[in-house]
Amino acid sequence: MLQELQLLFTEMGPAAAVCLIAGLIFIIIELIIPGFGFFGITGGLLLLAGIILRLIDGGNGNPVAQFFLMLLILILILGAAFGLVATMVVSELGGIFIYFAAPQLISFFNSDPEVIRYGVLMARNIVFAYALVAYSHGMAGVLRGAGLSRVPMFVMVGCWCILRVVWIQMMVPLTQDIRVVFWSYPTTWTFSVLILTIYFFKVDWLHKGQLQ
Repeated sequence: MLQELQLLFTEMGPAAAVCLIAGLIFIIIELIIPGFGFFGITGGLLLLAGIILRLIDGGNGNPVAQFFLMLLILILILGAAFGLVATMVVSELGGIFIYFAAPQLISFFNSDPEVIRYGVLMARNIVFAYALVAYSHGMAGVLRGAGLSRVPMFVMVGCWCILRVVWIQMMVPLTQDIRVVFWSYPTTWTFSVLILTIYFFKVDWLHKGQLQ
């Protein structure tokens, strides 16, 4: 049985293999996050396409197979774009809610007026930059999904940990203003956005990693 399965996949063309794997991934996502429907339907269609391509010469050099492969690449690109836009919009809407509801939200955890004052000050200094951190996470997810996991990790550790600590250590003694601590978040998020975006357009992410 194992030998038959091994033979099935070794003789399978790249287009069929990618369709089958992507279909399984979409169906697993549908099982984990039920109710969307899109992932399940897409996964089913990709599985069907993979089976058809397996029957049509294994997907090797076949025009139909190449068409399905191009279609899959288009789905990946549109999926990446939709994920980025959706996470940014949702994060920004959440930030707007926090901006206006910050006093009430903070009072759930601590009723001290000074704590609430500083909490509101921090929230209203950073919430409109939530789209930046959402974009960074989304872009990192796209790159990790293509098998490029090291660079996003290095960028996030470098920007969100090392650079943020350096910023605080330098700026707080100079300004003696707690707001520069709050500004360290959108500042370092901006750096991660710029670096990940440049890397995204510089590297051939569709043909590295999983699709190579």
